[in-house]
Amino acid sequence: MNEEVIQNEILSFQRREITEHFIYQKIANSTKDKRDKKLLNIISRDELTHYIFWKKKSHRDLKPNFFEVYFTLFFAKILGYVFILRFFINNEKKAQTGYHRLINIYPHINDLLKDEKKHERHITTILNKHHLQYLDSVFVGLDDAVIELLGLLIGLIIVLNDKSVILLIGTIITLSTAVRAGASQYFEMEVEARGHKKPIIAFFYSFLGFFIAATLLLFPFLIFSNIYFSAMLMLFNSFILILFFSYYFSVLKNLSFRKKCRDIMIITYGVALLTFAVSLLIKHYLLSSLH
Repeated sequence: MNEEVIQNEILSFQRREITEHFIYQKIANSTKDKRDKKLLNIISRDELTHYIFWKKKSHRDLKPNFFEVYFTLFFAKILGYVFILRFFINNEKKAQTGYHRLINIYPHINDLLKDEKKHERHITTILNKHHLQYLDSVFVGLDDAVIELLGLLIGLIIVLNDKSVILLIGTIITLSTAVRAGASQYFEMEVEARGHKKPIIAFFYSFLGFFIAATLLLFPFLIFSNIYFSAMLMLFNSFILILFFSYYFSVLKNLSFRKKCRDIMIITYGVALLTFAVSLLIKHYLLSSLH
């Protein structure tokens, strides 16, 4: 490894360390949980120490990547800092890999590696917090809403073609099925007694996930008079919902986003297509014979 490559590596490490120092510090300052704040402040101080270590090697004073800092903090406010920290576990692992490339040149990097492994443990501790245990319940509700309600609404559009009736039936089904999804989670938690999960909280999260997703699917029919335009928006909203919760879930659970998204889309739109075909058959053959 020549001198120029080594210098570029050092500058890259140095920039990353000061950037992450700022991010961890800002997140720690905005965090109310005392344990999380303590762990994040420890990581932030360590990152500053690492920056100073690399500064002595590069003899340059670097500023953080402010775009990355504010971009990360923006999404931390929207999605929650716990979601953002999932990315930082990968960053800690990348840092360890990068440091190994220079460990023969700078033996003291061993101390930095120990810190990075410690950071990984601290972040994992935060990620394993109590409220993350209920994510499964939220996504059960979201999955149920998109898969079940999308098929139902498509069937109602084909068979009835009446916006008011669609809204009425959709609202009734939403409330009843949201309660069903919540109750299903409640009894599942009660029977299995998983960890420290409280069945009533699992009920609430599942109900809320279903209700939010269902509202987004029904919303176009409330706003627009054209039923087919509303249906197109409903399909678009379902697509966005699938992308969102597939991405969110895959990041938090460290799963493959592509596989998770593909599987949900195949099931969701497979059910919707089947419902569409069955509804056409009912409308053209069964209903016509009744008249």
